[in-house]
This record gives sequence, C-alpha cells and structure tokens, in this order.
Amino acid sequence: MSVHRVDLEFNYKGRIISARQDMFFIDGKRVKDKLIFRYNDINVSVSFDSDIDITERVGENECSIIDKLGKEDYKTLENFRERIRGIEKSHVVINNKVYNYQHDNSTGYHIMVLPMQDGTRILGDSPIEYINNLVRKDKQKTFENLVYNVKRYHKETGIEPDEMAVDEKLTLEYMEIQIWINRKIKE
Repeated sequence: MSVHRVDLEFNYKGRIISARQDMFFIDGKRVKDKLIFRYNDINVSVSFDSDIDITERVGENECSIIDKLGKEDYKTLENFRERIRGIEKSHVVINNKVYNYQHDNSTGYHIMVLPMQDGTRILGDSPIEYINNLVRKDKQKTFENLVYNVKRYHKETGIEPDEMAVDEKLTLEYMEIQIWINRKIKE
C-alpha cells in the first residue's frame, strides 16, 4: 500500500482550516481517502470515498457535527464509527443485520461460505475464476469477495442471508450504534 499526501485548506463559516488528505493506493488503485485536520481543539481523522464525496464537503460536514455534538459526544461518535468499521471488516452486514460466515483454511486456502435464505451458498470466490487459488491464499481478499458476492446477490434477488447466520449480539450492538449516531446527528 502506498500513500500520497496533499495539504489543503477549506472554509467553514468564514474560518480557513488547514488539512491534509491522505490517498491510499493498492497496486496503483486508489482504495480510500482520509482527511486529517484540527478543529476546536479536536483532532479529526475521517475516512471517505473520493469517488462519491468532495474533500472540502467532508471537512465542512465534520466541523458541523463537532459544533452540534461537542467534544465528548464527538469522541463517542468516533469510537462508534471505529466499532462499525471493525464489525464491517469482520462480518457481512446486510440491512443492518450482522452475519457470521463459515470459514475453513485447513488446506492452506481460505474457503468462505454464507448460506442464503433460498438455500443458495455464496462463496468468497473471485469473479475471475482462474485466479481463485491465488485469491484464496489471502484471507482479506477472500472476505472482500464474499461480502461483494453476498451484496450483489442480495441486490439482484432481494434475498438475504439465512437467519441462522445472524449474529444477534453484534446485530443489536450495530443497530444501537446506528440509532445513536442518527439520533445525535439529526436532532
């Protein structure tokens, strides 16, 4: 992974705020961006998708959230955001439900499977069949393929993963965090 850093400024309510944008690349492909700055004695570091979001708008939005929440609730928000990222990096999340998947690497290859409600079994295979053995050696890539394949199947069919795969404890935690965030930001 390589990182390209750019210093920039954005205007929030007439105040010029100095910031840094970190752009992360894997194999030459930009995979994520992070905006880092300080506002009202709070260090802000927020990840975003530059294909969707405009850097300056991300900064303005975070400043607005800080103004609304204050320092303590903003710290809580940051902790909750990190927890959500952690859940999403380790489980499949569809419609705010957190699903466990089956994982076997006894052969040296990562085989990941998530059964769907219609009996279909979604695998963590690459859509490019001839590289599957290479991909299966990488746990993270196999997991990313599983998430992609499950989300694509759900989008195409409307069918969710099997209810037996729901992690009830994590789903409850995930939903409580989402409710807290939505309530605090929208109130």
